[in-house]
Amino acid sequence: MPAECDVSLRPGWFYHARENSKVKTPAELLDLYYKSVGRGANLDLGLSPNPKGQLDPEDVSSLQQFGRLLKQTFAVNLAEGAVLQASNVRGNNPSKYGPQHLLDQDRYTYWATDDEVTTPQLTVTLPGEKTFNVIRLRENIKLGQRIEAFEVEAFLNGTWKKIASATSIGPNRLIRLPERITTDKIRLTITQSPVAVALSDFGLYNEPVMTGKPLIRRNPEGTIVLSSADTTSTIYYTFDGSPPTRKSLRYHQPFKRPDDGIVKAISVSNGQQSETAVLRFGPVKSGWEIISPEDTDTAHPSAYAIDDNPETFWQSPLSTNSSPSEIIMDLKKQLSLKGFVYLPRQDGKSEGTASHYRIETSTDGSQWQPVTEGEFSNIKANPVEQQILFKQPVPARFIRFTAERLISGNSCTVAEIGVIQ
Repeated sequence: MPAECDVSLRPGWFYHARENSKVKTPAELLDLYYKSVGRGANLDLGLSPNPKGQLDPEDVSSLQQFGRLLKQTFAVNLAEGAVLQASNVRGNNPSKYGPQHLLDQDRYTYWATDDEVTTPQLTVTLPGEKTFNVIRLRENIKLGQRIEAFEVEAFLNGTWKKIASATSIGPNRLIRLPERITTDKIRLTITQSPVAVALSDFGLYNEPVMTGKPLIRRNPEGTIVLSSADTTSTIYYTFDGSPPTRKSLRYHQPFKRPDDGIVKAISVSNGQQSETAVLRFGPVKSGWEIISPEDTDTAHPSAYAIDDNPETFWQSPLSTNSSPSEIIMDLKKQLSLKGFVYLPRQDGKSEGTASHYRIETSTDGSQWQPVTEGEFSNIKANPVEQQILFKQPVPARFIRFTAERLISGNSCTVAEIGVIQ
């Protein structure tokens, strides 16, 4: 039975309007495709209808663009027309078992070797230089999964250079190279197989060039900085919630947005437009202070919980008993709060992440009023920003967030906490 990869298009399995900006992008979906279908698994993509029973336009747009990427990537097999030379052909019968079957459209015709030949080699001479970054291999799965390890080389600058290796092929193996390769010769070597090989497909493909979306960051003072890994790209942005285009504001230098809001941005390079980057933010945290507990971990101080940097996190003092961890934040002035925001650590670990919480507020730091308590459902699998909306606006200057229960560990961790006005 093939493996199955279950994943949601959104951060969770159910629709929430606040997550419209967090739908997996076409590039992220393509990466998932390589890691699932490209490794012989089925990709079961969970879609979440909105209250109208329809998919949100954000979901539809991402899926359509993902579909176009797939079609464009695999439209042309650059190995077509190549001359294939195999080190061995089963029974010396090329018409039935020759390597030419690797380039036909039949999944079950195949190149096979004699029983005693389990580490053969295939040389592919292309009809001229080709540029590619995806290699596709398939076995005749009707005869079972046989190949256990292989490597691929390219003839570059007069010598063979290994560009990829893997441990299995099965019904479908897609190898996405870290960079594009230009060559006119490819060599495939089966390095481990318990029996004769039965390979049915060989393909070379070139993904469309995709411009990376820009990075949007805001510091505690409210200054927003847009950047791109491609220093030659031009960034356009909006802060009214509308989709950015090449007619939108062009980014030249950092700017301030001190209030709640949203910034959307795109990068444009060599005529190619990136996906849209989105950052939603609450009130500026400048002047806010964590007044409890005292810092004991200099590597993860309490200031990291309100520094507007998701890559850092605060870690509470170690607890030797079952008492819950808590953090008290002073906003320095009274605000009317509609909700609270908790972002768990973003380093891929779940130790210290709160699974159950309690929130209290105060106007003077002495008298506390309970506001809400509950559970962050599925936060271990989806460690994304958690928004807790209050039933009604609450006047407060101080907020106490208590982690009633942790996923694991005995020290609470917080990447960011904030409020919703």
